[in-house]
Amino acid sequence: MSTCAYGRGQLVVADTEGSMYFVNRHLELMCFKAYELSVSHLFQMKQHNILVSIGVSKQIQSVV
Repeated sequence: MSTCAYGRGQLVVADTEGSMYFVNRHLELMCFKAYELSVSHLFQMKQHNILVSIGVSKQIQSVV
């Protein structure tokens, strides 16, 4: 676990492998891969249904 946030009836937990896990009031779990490397910050707005996350993904280098 690298960070967590709560609000709007759910708990959000993120890990160092880039995945985010959502647990609702009924203890139902939903998971998805948000970033390729890791999630470093989460912020759940208290009065709006908005979740902000900051994470690290691999850089894409373009060849010129």
